[in-house]
Amino acid sequence: MSEHTYIPVNEVPRGDDIHGDDILSWDFELPSSVDAERVVVDYDNLAKIQRAASFRSSHVYSYQGETTQCTPSISGASSDGTATAGSTAHITIAETQQSELLDDHPHDRKIMQNYGQTRTLHALNKAEIASDISDIRRRKDISREEAWAKVLNASLGESLRDTSKQHLMDRGHTILKAAYVGVYGYNGANIAMNDFEPIAVTSTAVGMAIVGAAVVGFESMKNVSEHGESLLSERRLSMLAYIGDFQPEKYIATNALTRALPVIRCRD
Repeated sequence: MSEHTYIPVNEVPRGDDIHGDDILSWDFELPSSVDAERVVVDYDNLAKIQRAASFRSSHVYSYQGETTQCTPSISGASSDGTATAGSTAHITIAETQQSELLDDHPHDRKIMQNYGQTRTLHALNKAEIASDISDIRRRKDISREEAWAKVLNASLGESLRDTSKQHLMDRGHTILKAAYVGVYGYNGANIAMNDFEPIAVTSTAVGMAIVGAAVVGFESMKNVSEHGESLLSERRLSMLAYIGDFQPEKYIATNALTRALPVIRCRD
């Protein structure tokens, strides 16, 4: 492994104070048959994902949920009344995780559209994860530790993507999102129709920057009036100028990072 900060999962701070300063707290106990010293958290990769998503910290814990079930169809009955299975089956896929947010400003949804970070809660379905691990080890010759690290990383990655969508994409108003997309589409088409001439690119960029600055200035004055401070230092800046209600480029970056950077690894 490269020079990263690796902490065994059994040494990660417990979740006694999820509002503390640690970027991760952990309340997911591995089975006694698994060497927890070999299943480690890559703190560097987690920190990169949290910066991209504007997460303050993450709390991971377990719950005992449903497991995936495969129910064969009934095609008929034998002469003695015994049911016979058909060639098809109904599969009920269980979820591996549930997620939610603990916002910096929990009582002001409008503020959280544009400002502040959030703490993420990741509940991982221990029963379904254990079932997935059993399936993997039947197909592949890997250790328990490798299997647990693989499935935990996949489940936590899915949960991180879910929380980033909630935080960065789902807070804004749908009509405003459509309006913003229309504005950027119009400006992009205008630049293309002018053959990407520097003057067209520059004038469009300057115009959008002026509008963006005006919007931020107005928001800051409104925040001072309603909250006693501008909250400007907490504003989640976006590459897309005055789009504040959602940050699609941050969500896309977080989505890519959770797939490219493993957070849970198996140490040799």
